[in-house]
Amino acid sequence: MVEGGAMGNVGGVIIYIMENKKLLRYKTSLFNENNVYSQVQEIILKYQDKFKTNTIKVEKVLFEYHYGGMGNNVLINKKITLEKEESFFRFNFKNDSYKIFCSVQGVFMYLAYPIDHSKNY
Repeated sequence: MVEGGAMGNVGGVIIYIMENKKLLRYKTSLFNENNVYSQVQEIILKYQDKFKTNTIKVEKVLFEYHYGGMGNNVLINKKITLEKEESFFRFNFKNDSYKIFCSVQGVFMYLAYPIDHSKNY
C-alpha cells in the first residue's frame, strides 16, 4: 500500500491472494480507481495495528506491518512466512511454492533486511 506522495508505485496497492491453489495478484491505484483504492485501504487498515485513524477501528490484527521506504508500506498476513530469494520473495503453501515480486527494488530491500536478520521471520 503506497501513499499518494510516495516514491515508486505512487498511490498504488498490490494485493496477493491465494485462491484455489493459485496466487492471484490484484493491483489498483489512487489515481485510476480512487473508490477502489479507498475501499481496499479501509479493509486493510481494519486488520493491522500500526496506522491509527479517527474513522477506522481496528477489528483484529491479521497483518504484520513493514516499512517499505519512501511512503511504501508492506502488510503481510501473520500466518505466512516469506523466504528471500535474489530479487523476489518465495511463499510456500502446502506443497506448492509461489513467487512474490515487490513494486520497486527499494521495497524489496527494506523487506529483505528483517528477513535476513531475524530468526523469528
